[in-house]
Amino acid sequence: MTVTPKILNQTAIPSRRGIFHNNVSLYSLSVPLGDNRFLLVYKDGTSGVTGLFCKVGTINSDGSFTYGDAFQFGTTSTLSDALSVCLIDSTRVLIVFSNAAQSNYVYAVVATIDGNNVSFGTLFQVYTAGATYIDCCYIGNNFYAIAFSGSSNYAQTAIVSITGTTISLARSTITLYSGTSTYINVTPLSNLRYIVTFAVGATLYSYLCIFDGTNSISIFSSSYSASSPAYIDSAKIDDNNVLIVYTNSNNGLYGVILNINGTAMTYGTAVTLDAITAVNRINITEMVGGLFVVAYRNSTENSLRAVAVQVNGSSISVGNVYKFSNLTNNTTYCLYITSLSNTLAVINVNTNNYSYNVALSVNGMQLSESLFFETIVSNSQEHTEVVSLYTVYTGGSGSATVTLFLNDIPIRKFTISPDSEFVINLANCPIILRGSDTLKAYVDNSTQGQVHITAIGLEVAA
Repeated sequence: MTVTPKILNQTAIPSRRGIFHNNVSLYSLSVPLGDNRFLLVYKDGTSGVTGLFCKVGTINSDGSFTYGDAFQFGTTSTLSDALSVCLIDSTRVLIVFSNAAQSNYVYAVVATIDGNNVSFGTLFQVYTAGATYIDCCYIGNNFYAIAFSGSSNYAQTAIVSITGTTISLARSTITLYSGTSTYINVTPLSNLRYIVTFAVGATLYSYLCIFDGTNSISIFSSSYSASSPAYIDSAKIDDNNVLIVYTNSNNGLYGVILNINGTAMTYGTAVTLDAITAVNRINITEMVGGLFVVAYRNSTENSLRAVAVQVNGSSISVGNVYKFSNLTNNTTYCLYITSLSNTLAVINVNTNNYSYNVALSVNGMQLSESLFFETIVSNSQEHTEVVSLYTVYTGGSGSATVTLFLNDIPIRKFTISPDSEFVINLANCPIILRGSDTLKAYVDNSTQGQVHITAIGLEVAA
């Protein structure tokens, strides 16, 4: 009996990247809003344009990105690293920044999100001196901690409270360290406790701050010799442990656990996360259960990388480094990662003078830019042989890798070029499906493109 090959299925797999701004953005950040939605906060890098902007982004069910309009607040701009955001609830976000229109003083504002619309409360002045390296976080009981490098570049902190869109100063600024302090970030613990981490020369400093809920902050410090740490970021592991990631004069990317026992703090042993020779622009986000993802820039290649880090007790395990293709140029000005769910994160990055979002899937320690599996053939016959796949890749600016999965197990991988047609001949070794078997695919590293896959095969009844 002769069986004629026929089309089993046709599917289109969209790009996993979206352009949120048609120019570079400076220091763009994002916060999750639920249901794969997030708020972008960024400074426009267009010459002559001032002000900060907010825009709602959404990752759709097919993996594509859509965006609302951009909403501008104030006529302000920011200094390097002088912008921070913190989620208040699903409809409000706290934005803290240095106000170039007011001598770079520290200001804060509440953004309210209604669908894709964003409105703003009244700007509130937190600190009356120039500041850089601003960070903020929620510490409980409607209080928010802000840390920054303020007057004389000293490490400083203040606390605000928020009612609706009104911001009030709960504790005015205090100085933590009287010396030049850089790469400041703040990590919440519990019960109005938080950690401020920063670099001073060759040393990494961490300050435990305990707010009494009225007007007093008690501070305790610890230091760690880190060979001139830079580009520091940190994330809460639990109420008594913080994961700190940094680069230093030895280059490479490192992680170390800070343990807090009462008011005493001790550092574990630093672990190498990536041994490449040059790293800058580091950002970390927590996924679930002690699993974190660190995004960073390889400044030698001028490219974007990410790595999964699992913390179990005092142990740090490191996954394989994931290298993004076709994401180069200007990444030093914009790099931020935010988890939207236990398995999905979104990265802000500049490339080729555009501001991109990149969806990153997290499956345990495995990272992939692919967001969803796309079903090519879901067998309803007794016996199906897939003998060829016809692919068309359009709109991309770099090669794409297609991985085939049989019942969620990877079986084949091939690379296709942008704006091209490609036939994968499987006749000598067809993919055989029986009963409820399912053949799926995902596309990795496609840039603003779409891959159409047509499966050609044979169906033979029992």
